[in-house]
Amino acid sequence: MQALPIDDCLPELVARLGEARAVLVEAPPGAGKSTRVPLAVAGGSWGDAARAGSSPSERVSAARQVWVSEPRRLAARLLAHRVAAELGEPVGERVGYAVRFERRVSARTEIVYVTTGVLLQELLSTPGAALPSHIKAVIVDEVHERSVETDLLLALLRREMERSPHFKLVVMSATLDAAPIAAFLGEGLRGGCPNVRSAGQSYPVRISHEEAPDDRALERRVASAVRRQLSQGPTGDVLVFLPGAREIRAAASALAPLAEQGIRVLSLHGELPLSEQSQVLSPGPERRVILSTNVAESSVTVPRTTSVVDSGLARVARHSPWSGVTSLQVEPISQASATQRAGRAGRTAAGEVVRLYSALDLSQRPGHLAPEILRADLAELVLQLGRGGLTPSELCWLSPPTPSALSDAYALLTRLGATDSSGKLTHIGHRMAKLPLSPRAARVTIAACELGVGETGALAATLLTERDPRERGELERQRARGARGDSDLEERIECFREAQDRGLDRRACRAVGLSHEAAQRIARGAEQLRRLLKVRHDDCQPSEVSARLSQALLTGYADRVAGRRSGRALVLCTGQAARLAEESVVHDAPLLIVLEASQRAARGVEVSLACAISEEQLFEQCADEFRDQDTLTFNPETERVELTARLYYGSICLDERRAAAPPSEAATRALTAWVLERGLASLDPDDRLGELAARVSLLAELDGPSAEAQRNDDEHRSAPNRGGPQREGAVRGADAKLSQRDASHADVLRSSEADHQPITREALLTAALEGAIDLRGVDARALEGRALVSLPPPLTARLERELPRELKLASGRRLTIRYAAGKEPWVESRLQDFFGCVDTPRIASGRLPLTLHLLAPNRRAVQITRDLAGFWQRGYPELRRQLSRRYPKHAWPEDGKTATPPAPRPPAPKR
Repeated sequence: MQALPIDDCLPELVARLGEARAVLVEAPPGAGKSTRVPLAVAGGSWGDAARAGSSPSERVSAARQVWVSEPRRLAARLLAHRVAAELGEPVGERVGYAVRFERRVSARTEIVYVTTGVLLQELLSTPGAALPSHIKAVIVDEVHERSVETDLLLALLRREMERSPHFKLVVMSATLDAAPIAAFLGEGLRGGCPNVRSAGQSYPVRISHEEAPDDRALERRVASAVRRQLSQGPTGDVLVFLPGAREIRAAASALAPLAEQGIRVLSLHGELPLSEQSQVLSPGPERRVILSTNVAESSVTVPRTTSVVDSGLARVARHSPWSGVTSLQVEPISQASATQRAGRAGRTAAGEVVRLYSALDLSQRPGHLAPEILRADLAELVLQLGRGGLTPSELCWLSPPTPSALSDAYALLTRLGATDSSGKLTHIGHRMAKLPLSPRAARVTIAACELGVGETGALAATLLTERDPRERGELERQRARGARGDSDLEERIECFREAQDRGLDRRACRAVGLSHEAAQRIARGAEQLRRLLKVRHDDCQPSEVSARLSQALLTGYADRVAGRRSGRALVLCTGQAARLAEESVVHDAPLLIVLEASQRAARGVEVSLACAISEEQLFEQCADEFRDQDTLTFNPETERVELTARLYYGSICLDERRAAAPPSEAATRALTAWVLERGLASLDPDDRLGELAARVSLLAELDGPSAEAQRNDDEHRSAPNRGGPQREGAVRGADAKLSQRDASHADVLRSSEADHQPITREALLTAALEGAIDLRGVDARALEGRALVSLPPPLTARLERELPRELKLASGRRLTIRYAAGKEPWVESRLQDFFGCVDTPRIASGRLPLTLHLLAPNRRAVQITRDLAGFWQRGYPELRRQLSRRYPKHAWPEDGKTATPPAPRPPAPKR
């Protein structure tokens, strides 16, 4: 075997395992921990020594397998193949692997590479979630990534160490900051959790950043950086980190011309067949460019790498509580990930790293990605724990899940029928937990079996949990054809079955546009589900399969229904907007079940996998979630208040009907609201309702206990020769209170005859429109009349008596008395019209002097006063001299209070 940096630490590791229950191994990427540590643990003698006092039967059945947990299927398979090759054996002998829908293990297997999900299924399938007896040790690799499954596994294994005296645990991290994990695992255990650290092997690495902004597409920026490294960088292979398969395909296309120079461009991601993935680990004589997701960051070491081009991006699972969509979003990587990626360039020789982002950008990124358990949907975690008879509160967590996330998880499981009101698994929940599927897909599968489409349901559930198996070219051809249908999922089912009918070999898959590796994986997964469900075929007529499958899908996705607004614009039943992806064939259906969606910052929620559903099907299964809503609104087109009756499923309006509203208080409020929205001035230009409200409020103020104290002696103030009128006297405290009361719409009116409710202009408008659903025959005068009728008769009589609308002067002229909220009542007329008036006219049985606006012949106020007698004595002489010069044709007697006013002008004759 080739010597690796981790080899020097293996004796210490084995010794530590003899002393302690758990050991933490820290080693940088490329040190060899994922391949060599499992061999050392499997060959350790501490397992037999721990059982030295056991009975012969116990020693015969002693645990002998080491399970290595990997976060990715790709890594589990590749590592198993690599270790088996180093031992000179085929996979399935001493070294095997088990991933979802695929297992290569025999009775002779000692080391099993498994995905974290498979190990959890194994652990939680036993009573009390105990570790199976054939496992003597578990190695948890890439623990620094902190996925939900990894955190759950650590919590369960920590519990297992407290119960089992012989079980050993090794956790491995590619970063050198895993001390909190060691403290968590070692707490309360003999020997704690010691740390075995390998410095690895590294050569100098020169790092450069692209500081200048570059708006080109990512694949073009990658191509430029790769060509530069091939021509100017160190000899060796170039490893490029990209967020996902889509970006890898685009970059591979941009780099295709490199083949003419004898340079191979290879890809490394989970969608590739194993044969293509293995090529990356077996370099030939030619120089290579490897385009990889973050699987090459720490899980898999790509040999002969001397240059790294880092896009600085990765796909991260994010769960949106408001939309309920969990999606992979492209996000900037953390500083820790950037360090790991850079380290890949210096494992075999001096290397170079080109970061397609600035140093300032890197410095502003978080040091580490937050644990996934703090940002993910936890329904599957709760379901799996329930299978083992556990709840999240019974475990000790490295990072405890938030109460809101757990509440959302239980709410979803209850909706799916997996848990009861107390949170315990139901019969359906136990059946769901036994399936290697997400909670939604598991519920769909069980419903499909109950509806007689178990075979199709198993295939549908497998397709729901796998990436789209169709090749990119097929998707583009489908988009170009403008294919239309009722279900994107059934399109995939038909495509797969067509390939299956042709033999499901490479030629058959190529003929229908399927990835052969993906098709084989789907076939294995569907077959495994059929075995678990004990179904072989659909138990109904072929013509019924589609409708029954839609019913099954609705069982798992009833809270993921969307309604079509127009074109591809949708509204989710949760209220959020969404858009149907271009590749979807469900062009016309008004109602859809959203089976797959992604949430992007620029585009919002994009639905990529949908299935049409009829309103009848929705009502049949979800009748309890339908709701009626009646609203009253004014329709400007019909000029009346209408009753709109709507039928809703969540936020989706399924039906709407309109009719004239019957008279009611609610209809009056709707009509009032429309008038106020349009502006009351359009209906009441003279603000008659405002004046009436001011009169009522003023009467209440005058009747209040502090009214007498608020009345002061009248004062006057002369107006300047030039400029506007000057108000005489300070605004009374009562006026300020009155204004405040009107402004807050909380007047409390009282009189000797009756108790008055709060009165505002809006309240009077509502009263005036009582029983009306339109404005036919309603004008300003009619509004005021209706409002007066709505008041108590004693109050109306007092208003006319105490606060009249008109004032008659000695000359016989009639003046309109103005009332407004927050102001004293006032009248205005020419100064000469007040000749012969000795004192200020009063209202309210003489309790309230009017404010007089005295106008010059040009109809502009030259004096405002509430003390007419004082004005004749002090202000009039000077004002008379000024006005007589400006208006010599008018009479300006020396003593205004004894002068004869001019006679009122007769009304103008009607033409």
